[in-house]
Amino acid sequence: MPSKNNPTSYDWQHRKNMMYYKYVEILVKAFAARAESIINIGSASAPMVEDFHWIPKKYILDPIHPYYSSRMASIKKDLMEFSAKQTFDFALCLQVLEYIADPKSFAHTLFSITDRVLISVPYKWPPGNDANHLHDSITKERLYEWTGREPNYSLIVEEPLQCLSEQMNRSLLCYYDATGEEIDYEQTNLHIEKLSESNHGHIYGKDSSEALIYSPKDTSDYGYGAGVQLILEAQDLIYTLMDTRMEMFTIQKELHTKKTINEKINQQIQRIEQEISKHRRGITQEKELKQKHLKEYNKIIASNSWKFMRPLRAVGSLLRKGSLKG
Repeated sequence: MPSKNNPTSYDWQHRKNMMYYKYVEILVKAFAARAESIINIGSASAPMVEDFHWIPKKYILDPIHPYYSSRMASIKKDLMEFSAKQTFDFALCLQVLEYIADPKSFAHTLFSITDRVLISVPYKWPPGNDANHLHDSITKERLYEWTGREPNYSLIVEEPLQCLSEQMNRSLLCYYDATGEEIDYEQTNLHIEKLSESNHGHIYGKDSSEALIYSPKDTSDYGYGAGVQLILEAQDLIYTLMDTRMEMFTIQKELHTKKTINEKINQQIQRIEQEISKHRRGITQEKELKQKHLKEYNKIIASNSWKFMRPLRAVGSLLRKGSLKG
């Protein structure tokens, strides 16, 4: 239930298991392992930053619903109105830029307070999917126009069983490092394993029964740490679920096509039946008219006038025959 300090915490309960948040956690462990401070821009009452226990100084900046905690500084203010008295080692800006009227200025301000930032945006969502979005159909190229720089690392995360038909299930994650350091993948994976082990059972402040638990075992055959390997395995499962869902959509589409064809055939059958019914009514009317004429004929030949005129009809018949011979 929402708390007094965090009115949208109930919403977090519904979105905390989204796959892209799990990737965010992995990337923060990879790229902010030595960070002394972190700021989350636009937290929307999400307690995720609270779990980055190895970072001593945590800040939340949100103009509407910042997450409040005694273990971090919460600031209810817009980034463009925020006068930072310091720079930060790492920043998160998750699903925020699509709501900003001037994302280029926003991104410029963001990079002015930190050298390392992780940004996420909805990836190629169709226009009009959210009335509050000021920007839709965001691509890597469009994000580059806003940030003015290429990310050091990026990936597209797909959510399982979520709005597949509307293509609203993907998020673009980009990590930027202005220090110019190249990514040491071996070192980042060691950071992930070490921090996952020390963070065992404390994901988002929950006990181990609800935590995303990483087993700090040997690295996999692919050279990834255990935490990354579990994410990759989860992603494989997502792809399987997505394939199943797409097969279901294909079957539904085929059923819809067959239903449409059947409806057209039924319409043709109805038209033919109407034509048959019309012809049957015509035949019935012809029979009725024939019976009426036959009845009138029988009535005429049975009348006395018809009998009295029989000699005249006979004479007329003879005259017609004679004229034909002549």
